[in-house]
Amino acid sequence: MNLLHELLNKLSEEKLKIVVVGDAMLDEYFQVEANRVSPEFPIPVMLSGDSSPTYSYPGGAANVALQLRNFNVDSYLVSVIDDEAGKVFNKYGINTDHCFASCLDPIIPRKKRLYNGDFPLCRWDIEQPHMGLSDSELKNIQMQLLKNVEKLNPDVVILSDYGKGIFKKCFELEGFYGTNPSKQIWVNKDWITIVDPKNDDLKEWKGCTVFKPNNHEAEALSKQYCAKVEKDDHRGQAQVISNVLECESVIITHGGDKVVGYDKSGWLFYGGHHGEARYPIGAGDCFIATLAMAYPFFKPEQAAKIAYEMGAIYVNTKDRYIGPENILDNQSKIKTPEELSNILGTHSVKFGFTNGCFDILHSQHVGLLKFAKGKCDKLIVALNNDDSVRRLKGQGRPIKPLGERMAMLEAMSSVDYVTSFSEDTPLEIIKEIKPSLIVKGGDYQKEDVVGYKEVEGKVYIFPYKPKFSSTALIAKLTTEYIEK
Repeated sequence: MNLLHELLNKLSEEKLKIVVVGDAMLDEYFQVEANRVSPEFPIPVMLSGDSSPTYSYPGGAANVALQLRNFNVDSYLVSVIDDEAGKVFNKYGINTDHCFASCLDPIIPRKKRLYNGDFPLCRWDIEQPHMGLSDSELKNIQMQLLKNVEKLNPDVVILSDYGKGIFKKCFELEGFYGTNPSKQIWVNKDWITIVDPKNDDLKEWKGCTVFKPNNHEAEALSKQYCAKVEKDDHRGQAQVISNVLECESVIITHGGDKVVGYDKSGWLFYGGHHGEARYPIGAGDCFIATLAMAYPFFKPEQAAKIAYEMGAIYVNTKDRYIGPENILDNQSKIKTPEELSNILGTHSVKFGFTNGCFDILHSQHVGLLKFAKGKCDKLIVALNNDDSVRRLKGQGRPIKPLGERMAMLEAMSSVDYVTSFSEDTPLEIIKEIKPSLIVKGGDYQKEDVVGYKEVEGKVYIFPYKPKFSSTALIAKLTTEYIEK
């Protein structure tokens, strides 16, 4: 059994409570057209029919919390949020009961990303220093957040610092520590503390369990205490940081290339490059979330390897979602309508839907599926079960039973999920899973397609060639081959 599978078993057997403290952000994605260059300046003209985001996604510490939620971990976000962000986070199932939405009305940072299809055009960050809060206001909020963490009594605390204000140097805030100015308020021996740092001061994190900088941060931080450490001496950097912090482990990430680690036993781990990261946004959040899930159950080196392998899966997943199903061998695409409904409820991407008997798979089916996949991010294919096919096509059909038909479609790269229904039409399953759009093959008018109203008219028609169908193909085979 590999380490990823062992992690799933551990998470299912033992209850783990993880709290994420840090800077929450809101990622906003806009789909625009960019078909020409401006005559005033050599820049693309971006056109959209609406100024609202196509969809919004949890960012920063909220994305870390989301990765934990996807693995059904008992997890909580402790942060400053505003009303709009809170609605988005709750939509994704993130527990925000212990967040601070103050009457001061802070505005958390927004990252606005503009895309033309899958091609990124522009990123526009909107933020205020420390969310527009004064030192005294921030001190009060920090103390409230700390109390919320203590109330939760977690097993693991992730401190996700993105430099936006939550971890503004507390020792610079008069009276923050009371009578004990050396106390590290975010570090507590009652729980495992994992730090994902942003600032350039190590003192704030002294006594933590795990310190996880990236390679650039590790170089800068170690240079403050040992000028002799070379740029590429990753082990030396980790040792310097470990000595200053008096922590159990230091884990340094190098993008998708490798992970370097050091603890009291002196281990060192290099991971091999996993190839180009197709979807790198949020990969660091996935790594730190996985590390937090694994660290209580595994040796530090093993936990780092697990997080590294999970990150490799994440950067090749378009919709920024990974869960237990992504790391199981021979993952089945075949899902019940109920399972699909749950999956669609946690994703923000476009789910396409098509249906049919697919009794004998032919080139028109292949064309339909490729066409449908081009209209969405994830494609669901729903098959009539055997009784439904028999009612529609007559006795002697289907040629292949439902299990074989589903297996054929599961093997196709353009298909993401396969399901079935027993009714004569797919209306009930469309109502249950609520896809983003429907693709249908044939000579239909869009308005006549089952589910047209349910997807608000988002229907696409793939034109079949005349007289080309499974029924016609079966008739031809019967006439030309079997009867001979």
